[in-house]
Amino acid sequence: MMPVNTSATPTLTGFLQRRLTLWLMLLALFSLASTSAFLYLVQKRNFEERSVRTTTLLTRQINAHIALAQESLREMALRLPRTPSEDLLRTLTATDAHALELFARVIVLDASGTIVARTPRGPVQVDFPLHQPRGEESASPIIGKPIPLGDTGEVVVWIGTDLWTKGRLLGALRLDAFSRSIQELLPEESEALIITDRFGNLIAHPDPTEIQRQGNIGDLPFFRRHDPPTQGTLNLGGTSWVATVATVEPHDWKILSLKRRSALLSEVAGGIGLLVVLLTALYVVFAFRLIRDLRLRVGDPLKALAASLRRVAAGEYGPPLPHRHDFTELDTMNDTFMLMSDRVRQRETDLKRERAFVGTVIDAIPSALFALDREGRVSLMNAAAGERVGIGSEEGRGRAVAELLPFLSPVTDEMLDAIQNGTTFRHDRLAHQHEGRTIFEDVALFPIADSETAHALLRVDDVTARVHMEELMVQTEKMMSVGGLAAGMAHEINNPLGAILLGAQNIQRRLDPALPANTDTANRVGCPLEAINAYLAERRIPAFLEGIREAGARAANIVANMLEFSRRSETRHSTVDLRDALDRTVDLAANDYDLKKKYDFRHIMIVRDYDADLPPLVCSVTEIEQVILNLLRNAAQALAEKPPSEERPRVTLRTRREGDMARIDVEDNGPGMTPDIRKRVFEPFFTTKDVGVGTGLGLSVSYFIVTRNHKGTFDVTSDPGHGTCFTLRLPYRNTGALMQPEAVDTP
Repeated sequence: MMPVNTSATPTLTGFLQRRLTLWLMLLALFSLASTSAFLYLVQKRNFEERSVRTTTLLTRQINAHIALAQESLREMALRLPRTPSEDLLRTLTATDAHALELFARVIVLDASGTIVARTPRGPVQVDFPLHQPRGEESASPIIGKPIPLGDTGEVVVWIGTDLWTKGRLLGALRLDAFSRSIQELLPEESEALIITDRFGNLIAHPDPTEIQRQGNIGDLPFFRRHDPPTQGTLNLGGTSWVATVATVEPHDWKILSLKRRSALLSEVAGGIGLLVVLLTALYVVFAFRLIRDLRLRVGDPLKALAASLRRVAAGEYGPPLPHRHDFTELDTMNDTFMLMSDRVRQRETDLKRERAFVGTVIDAIPSALFALDREGRVSLMNAAAGERVGIGSEEGRGRAVAELLPFLSPVTDEMLDAIQNGTTFRHDRLAHQHEGRTIFEDVALFPIADSETAHALLRVDDVTARVHMEELMVQTEKMMSVGGLAAGMAHEINNPLGAILLGAQNIQRRLDPALPANTDTANRVGCPLEAINAYLAERRIPAFLEGIREAGARAANIVANMLEFSRRSETRHSTVDLRDALDRTVDLAANDYDLKKKYDFRHIMIVRDYDADLPPLVCSVTEIEQVILNLLRNAAQALAEKPPSEERPRVTLRTRREGDMARIDVEDNGPGMTPDIRKRVFEPFFTTKDVGVGTGLGLSVSYFIVTRNHKGTFDVTSDPGHGTCFTLRLPYRNTGALMQPEAVDTP
């Protein structure tokens, strides 16, 4: 490792000192800004509280002034006659203690709104609201907006009251009283009060000329109809003001309490000066102490730790150099560093152990796993893969997977494309031949990310047994469907068959001379019954009828056996006479289409060697009949393969009792089996028949029924050329027979 030139590199201590100084300055500025904002909010809050008190007092004065004016009008209205004159109105106004002070002009309107008297005389304002309906419901007596009088220019607000003559008495209320009240209430020159109506028309303003000009500030947001603000800032006459708004009820006037923004900021600036001096002194002392502590408590320990790191980088893993200091930071950091070194060495050991454990787990997976590089060569494989290819992982490293597993040749190109593109590849049921058997493999290829030695993982599973089982399930479903169809056909055949048997029996009864009704009817129609019977006997009609009855009875017996066997087995155990069960099974076999047409079961001699004293047995009759029927099928197929000879094909059914067991032998004189075949005859999927003829599960299912469901035994003896004998032994003391056995789905 090359040494690092640190001459041009700034020290960490100096860097931290500069950064701390910068951050302290920023902190000081932030504190100053925060304090200024706080002082500003405090001053603003004081102004708002003072404004609330001022507007509340001013609202009371306004309401009192308007109430006094309204009361004065009502008193004059009571003293007016039906047809008042201007002299009388002038006299009433002069004698009222408040009228001359309150009103600039008083007007009397008749019911049609025409002026009938006024004092003092003057021009009539064209914008005067003369047409407001009399007696309109309103909480305020004020009519219209503030307007100046035409002769004097004085701005007034008209208020009115109803007369008993259906006219109205109106008074022009002077507004100078509101301005005087404002001057008395304002505590400072930097503050101002403005009174407007609800539309923003000025009633009182610091500049009287604005009132004379009928100024309006209704464009301010305080006069919005929906959710107007109660405070904010505004610009009047080029000056920025902080404003709060209050409403005078019930007249819906607005009082704007104003304070110059510059005055508010000046008040804040006065408190900030002293704060700046105090904060500067405080931060200077704090920064000096912090930088000194930084050098002693951080800088020096870091230098010592850097020395320890250099020793470790040089390969010295011994204890750190002794360090004397008032604090323990250096010793703690050195101890921690050494502890980290020990842990790194321990984790490396643990990593090796975990790697060995992962390898063991992968080897325990039954699927054959191959890690492949980009060219499809093996870089790693598990134990199952080694068993499949017959070599170890190291020996197989670098070899093409298609070389180790030749059956992958048809899909090798697709696998290589998937490896190059980093995609998943699957091929289910890849078939190939092995030792004369068809083997099915599921092949799956998965991409591996972030690996230098492997780019894909290949998994190979032998699914031959599963494929056979799926085929068996399909065949089972077909057989269940065929069984249901056969049962339905048997039911349908029963109806016409019953009619045939009943008709034949009735014909025989109608020709019986022992029945008086037959004789009487024949004599009545002029044809003696003896003559009829003689003719029928001559033409052999009774023999034909007897043949029809016997054939119908045989057909009925066949249908009954078919219905009983085709019913779904519920694996219930019951007491069974084995002789009856064997006879029913033989009848079924004799009427099996394949056995009759393909194997000519009618030419097979059935020998019944039953033990007459054999007691009934508790078993599942449908399952035992299924086993016997399967053995009869196998015997018929074996006899069909035997070369022609003088000896007739024969199947012997034998029953005996052996202690507490009932024995059933199914023996044929067929070609027999070799020892190799006899050893594997009960294995699932093992068959000697051609493809499509058998599934290889008949004897394995039968073995399961006898040994598992009935706790019995199932054996076979055979020699080539001397036939085969299957022996079933079923226990009489079968305690398991009283319990529900395991169900098995059979074809």
